[in-house]
Amino acid sequence: MPDQYQKIVGGSFRKAHLVTDRFHVQKMVYDAVQEMRIFHRWEAIDQENKEIELSKELKKSFNLKTIQVLGKGLPNEKSKRSSLHQISSMVQ
Repeated sequence: MPDQYQKIVGGSFRKAHLVTDRFHVQKMVYDAVQEMRIFHRWEAIDQENKEIELSKELKKSFNLKTIQVLGKGLPNEKSKRSSLHQISSMVQ
């Protein structure tokens, strides 16, 4: 819960107990995953655009499947682990 709400509730309802419900926790996790998914998708699009420009400069045909097989433009295991760590820290 944002600090502003905690201050309002603490000032107005002194005996209130802070409770988190499942819906809002799931929404926070979903929003965090969605934000990371969009971020990584834009990274992949930027990498793909760089590869297309390079292939144009070299006058070679661009093949997306080749890039995916080589693993270029895709998040590596370290970034996947750090993303999962960010999600788990937000939920706690």
